[in-house]
Amino acid sequence: MNKFDGYHVMKGWQASEFANGKNTALIETYKKIIKEHQSRDIDLALDFGFGNGEMLQTIRNLGVQGIYGIEANTSLVHLANKNGYYAFKSVDEIPKEIHQKFDLIVAMHVMEHIDYDALRLIFTSLEGLLKPGGTVVAAFPNGESPFSNFAFNSDPTHINALTREKCRLLCQNTSIRLVSYKAFPSLGVLSNRFHTRLFAHARSFCEKIVYFILNKIIYGSEPVLLSPIALAVWIREEKS
Repeated sequence: MNKFDGYHVMKGWQASEFANGKNTALIETYKKIIKEHQSRDIDLALDFGFGNGEMLQTIRNLGVQGIYGIEANTSLVHLANKNGYYAFKSVDEIPKEIHQKFDLIVAMHVMEHIDYDALRLIFTSLEGLLKPGGTVVAAFPNGESPFSNFAFNSDPTHINALTREKCRLLCQNTSIRLVSYKAFPSLGVLSNRFHTRLFAHARSFCEKIVYFILNKIIYGSEPVLLSPIALAVWIREEKS
């Protein structure tokens, strides 16, 4: 048994909720992220560390047919396969015939669970799966921000605090390049409730002011991201 085999129990996830989430704001936010960073059609997508399946659900809702997933938790792999996804416990199990054919790889709140050296090896594997021009999108507690302590320390399996520079170095010896490191969008902005949306917009506006002032006072001109959750995007370079 690995340390993640009981993770679904710790999180309180139910089998009936797998890839069937009711968090509309989260699903819509995931859709927005994918559409913003993946301009071409998606034939094959991989959800690395799919957890309770919200991103698998999102990708399916976008009409993608070839949806693969990687997850260390055996119970979740079984659930994904039962629900019509192609799920495996490691990248090495993905069939060789679809290597270098993935348009999109997503890793939502996964990378902070993985040792940095192991993560570098994983990025080498991801390079072998992505098409040239393919995209990797990941979200995680932002190691540059003092405001990410709650998100990072709330989960006992978090071991890796990622920053912009660490994300750049992850793919240093590959054809993958970091192209964006920014704040994860506010979920409340896409809520069905007017008051929730209003509050989310107001909070986002206030946060931007606070972060701008703190950046100027503490960091000067350094490009430091203070939002608690970061969204990083990498692209595999096109063949010349």
